Amino acid sequence: MTGTVILVTVLSALMALSIVNRRWLILAILLGGGFPFGLFMPHERFFGLYANGAYLFVILSAIIISFFFVIPDLFSQTLKYSGVFFFLLYCLFSLLWTSDIEWGVRTLVKLVSPFIFFVAAQAFLKREQDLRIASRMIFACCLIVSLLAVVNTLGNGVLAPGEDLYNVRHNYLAAPYMSPANYSFLIGSGAILAFTNLLTTRKLSYLFLSILFTILVFWSFVRISMAGLVAAIGIVFFLLTRNFAVKLVFPVMIFVIFVTCIFTVEKFRSRMFKSDKFGIETVLSTEVNKLDNIIYTSGRSTLWRKAYVEFLQKRPLTGGGIGSVDSWLEKYFNSVRLHSEYLRIASDLGVLGLILFLLSICQFYARLLALYLSNNNPVVRSYTVTALAGLTFYLITFATDNSLNYICEFGLYIYSFMAFAFISAREGEEISAHVCEETLPCANLTPSALK
Repeated sequence: MTGTVILVTVLSALMALSIVNRRWLILAILLGGGFPFGLFMPHERFFGLYANGAYLFVILSAIIISFFFVIPDLFSQTLKYSGVFFFLLYCLFSLLWTSDIEWGVRTLVKLVSPFIFFVAAQAFLKREQDLRIASRMIFACCLIVSLLAVVNTLGNGVLAPGEDLYNVRHNYLAAPYMSPANYSFLIGSGAILAFTNLLTTRKLSYLFLSILFTILVFWSFVRISMAGLVAAIGIVFFLLTRNFAVKLVFPVMIFVIFVTCIFTVEKFRSRMFKSDKFGIETVLSTEVNKLDNIIYTSGRSTLWRKAYVEFLQKRPLTGGGIGSVDSWLEKYFNSVRLHSEYLRIASDLGVLGLILFLLSICQFYARLLALYLSNNNPVVRSYTVTALAGLTFYLITFATDNSLNYICEFGLYIYSFMAFAFISAREGEEISAHVCEETLPCANLTPSALK
């Protein structure tokens, strides 16, 4: 009952902000989005939803109320991203052939929620000062959740009594009622933001946050999260450093170090490979035939084959319909984790749906890259590189994890980074136009002015 009371209180506060101050609504969501709400309601339900689903319901409800104040802007913002619009429209259409409407609606909510927040952030955050405060909110969220994670892990699960202690026993860092995966995805997002701020401002505080968050991600010891963060850090250094040697050497160096650790450090080897005799020489030989015979996939490869046979083999073009995979997983495996979002999208929506999804992502990449290449403003470049690195991190985790399930603690922040990039560019254009009007009247020359 306590959790429900707290949830209703949060809902009331966010609803009030959605009417009174929508800027602070976004900032409040960024501060609390990654918080493990299961800490307050580990076993309670709110209208049939457990903690994470209920918390998402509260956040979405407040954002949707706020949209009533900016309906014209809402349509104009949405139509700018035609790739996402057509992908979501196809998802909605696929409800016609899905095997389970309820799971179809749930999956549709997972897909549309990050984009809803992306639109809201662009509508309600206007100035660079807003973005600076938003960044501080994200850092604060990461620090608070990390404090809970460290206390819970070192305290032998003291903050999550009755929960499975598997991660605690193996010293895999995770916040209470979070897995190492979604915790490390949240902190990885904070690390990317810290690294871009470090290279832009050269402040020691960002150096501290960069190192701290990177250590915490590696302490969680989620393979795809570590790999994604290494790739994202490489992108940040490549795009933001001016020294040509650093730009090329550092990303290659961290990649080589990471790969070397996989084959030489015992903890990495035992987590990654089934045989102690497996090494780089095996990878380079022709003996490697089957992924699941050499790499420890935690049962993923078996589940992937079953999903492929059940959905893609039967309906390769259109899939089983949105939500079909989650319904099938719950029915036969008592879970909604396929551990590959690319396969889930393809199984639900077919090859056509996967292509539409990838095209929508390509549209984001194209706009962000165009922004990076056409703008010399260091602030705009910093936010743009954060978005590019964050989106890459996000997509890497799609390969072997359930990132679409982690909306509040992951997807929300990645789409926020993209919103920050476009907001900073928009403000830069407005300032340039204002300066031109005030100080450069000759920018709009008339025939008489030329005489």
